Amino acid sequence: MSELDFNTLISPVSREQFFSEYWETKPLRISRRQPDYYASLVSGGDIDYLLSVACLLDREGVEVLGSKELRDGSDKKPASAVYQAYRQGASFRIRGINRYWKPIWTLCIRMQELFGFQVAANLYCTPADSRALDRHYDLHDTMLLQVAGSKYWRVFGSPIELPLEHVPLMKFERPIDGVQYRGAPVIRDVTAKYEPTEPIDEFVLEPGDLLYLPRGFVHEARSTDSISAHVTIGIYPVTWVDLIAVALGQLGYQDVRLRKALPVGFSSADASIKEEFDRLLNEVASCSDVSKAVEEIRASFTWNQQAIGEGSITDSEPQSIDVATLVERRPGLSCRFVMDGDFVRLAACHGDLSLPKYFATAIRFVSENQNFSVGAIPGGLSDHSKIMLARRLINDGFFRVAKNSVHN
Repeated sequence: MSELDFNTLISPVSREQFFSEYWETKPLRISRRQPDYYASLVSGGDIDYLLSVACLLDREGVEVLGSKELRDGSDKKPASAVYQAYRQGASFRIRGINRYWKPIWTLCIRMQELFGFQVAANLYCTPADSRALDRHYDLHDTMLLQVAGSKYWRVFGSPIELPLEHVPLMKFERPIDGVQYRGAPVIRDVTAKYEPTEPIDEFVLEPGDLLYLPRGFVHEARSTDSISAHVTIGIYPVTWVDLIAVALGQLGYQDVRLRKALPVGFSSADASIKEEFDRLLNEVASCSDVSKAVEEIRASFTWNQQAIGEGSITDSEPQSIDVATLVERRPGLSCRFVMDGDFVRLAACHGDLSLPKYFATAIRFVSENQNFSVGAIPGGLSDHSKIMLARRLINDGFFRVAKNSVHN
C-alpha cells in the first residue's frame, strides 16, 4: 500500500461520515482483515530499531509500563534494560514516535494540515496476556492502529463529556490545580469510581484494524495470547476555551480595566465583584475580535511546528518552469496568508515570503492550495510574473515541482 493519509486511515468510512457521525461524539471501530494495511507506516520488525533509537535520543520518552517491580528504574536505563523488563512481562511506550520515523511523521503532518490541531503518535508494545495501562480515559482524541499481534478492548461510556486537557492558569497554580479547581474531576478519581455495569463495546483488534476514541471515553485493554503492538495517534484540539482565552488576552492589552488588580480583600466583596464582572463581561463580548484571536492561534501553531518542507535542503538544482508546470506544497509544511500594511506575507515556520500587497490575491491562493499549475495563479498577474512567483515559492522552500508535472 502507498503512504497513508487520513482518508485511507479511516477507509471505508468517508471523511464526511467520520466528522458528521463520530468526531467528538462516539467511538469508531474498523475491522479490515488486512494484516498488512499499515505496512507502509510501521511493522513489527521496526520496533527493535525504534526502541534503540528512542532510548539513545530521548530516554525520558521511553516508559516502562506495568507493575512497580517491573518499572523500577527501567525507564532510566538503556534499551537493553527496557527489553529485559519487557521479557519479564512489562509493556513499554515510546512517546512522540513521529519524531523518529518518517512514515508516521508524514501521516501526523498530513493530519495536522487537515485538522489544524497538533497531532503526535506513541507506540505501545505489550507481551502476551498482559495489560499496559489500567482503566482510564484520555484528554485528547485518539486513533489506535493495530500493527502486530492482537489486543482485547473494552470501551465504556464517558463520565465527563469532552474533558479539557488544560485551562488558563494563575501564576501560583500547577497544571493539576487548574483543571481540578475549575470543576473538573481528577482522572484517577473518576475512573476509579466509574463502574458501569456493561461496556458499550468489547472486541479484539487485529493487525490492520483501527479504533477511534473521542476524549473522555473510558477504556481498558489486554493483549491476547500473542504480543501486541499498536500506534496511538493523538489529536490535541484547540477548544473554544482556548479561543476565548486568546481573545481575552488580546483585549487585556487594549483595555486597562482588565489589567487592574481585583479589589484588596476581594474574597469578602462578592456583591461588588459580581457587578463589575458582569459589566466587563458584557463589554468584552461586544468588543472582542474573533478574527484576530483565530489569526494569533494560527500564527502560533505555524511557528511552533518546527518542521521544514520535505526536500528543502537537497532540491537545489534549477528547474525549467512554465505556466503549464504543476507545483505542490512541500510535504510537512504549513503556510498562512498575512496582510501586513502595504505588504503581504506567506508565512511558515522556516521563514516568510514578503511581497507588495498587489500580490495579495495570488498569495492567498497559494496559502489555500496544496497544488496548482503555475498558470492558475490568480490576481491579474502576467505569465512572466506567475513564473517568477513560482520560482520564489520553490527557491524559498514553500513549494516544489510536482513529480507528475509535464513541461511544454
